[in-house]
Amino acid sequence: PRRSGLQPFWLDESHVGWLQPLSGLEGQALVSYEVATGETAVLAETNTLIESTILQRATGSDLALRFALVMPPQSDRLVLGLTERTGRQIHLVLLDRHTGEAELLLSEQQANVSVTSFSPNGRFLLTTQRGDHFNSADQLVLYDIEADSQTAFYYDVPDFFIIDYLFDWHPDGDWLAMVASPNVLLLSHPASGTQHLIPHQQGNCYQVAWQLE
Repeated sequence: PRRSGLQPFWLDESHVGWLQPLSGLEGQALVSYEVATGETAVLAETNTLIESTILQRATGSDLALRFALVMPPQSDRLVLGLTERTGRQIHLVLLDRHTGEAELLLSEQQANVSVTSFSPNGRFLLTTQRGDHFNSADQLVLYDIEADSQTAFYYDVPDFFIIDYLFDWHPDGDWLAMVASPNVLLLSHPASGTQHLIPHQQGNCYQVAWQLE
């Protein structure tokens, strides 16, 4: 039933998606709902996602479907976040909502991954990851879907600041602005690898945003 859904979001202008538990606690499903007709369709289930990726060692009840992101600029592809119930890892899976084809993008330690964001052009996926203060540092990890590569950017801000606002994409998706430290901003052009460090004397800065004219 529709009322059992969690985390609703717009798939496109006419469809809403949500996460829905399957009966018998045997995993979860990603469901699509067409607003005009009221028709629903199951786009993916945890069991089928496991079978079509390298997560074959797990069962549907071992993984939890935590979120789904629409991949811009089209809405035919989604990124699904699945976490192991042991709390050890998070897996990001690329799903074609029309064909059902799934591809594992990356797997990371679950405790580290805090934010996921697409670039407006859909080429790059950004995750914000907290370090453990002993063996790893805080970082923004940029995944280039087209080139199948990763780039890590390290930042230095206090733990109590909300890390969602440490970065902002330019609307064209070509440039990424981020906070490197309280007095330094970093501009990155991921496609070319160009980077610019911008020191400033405006006091401690923990948020960044593009101002467009």
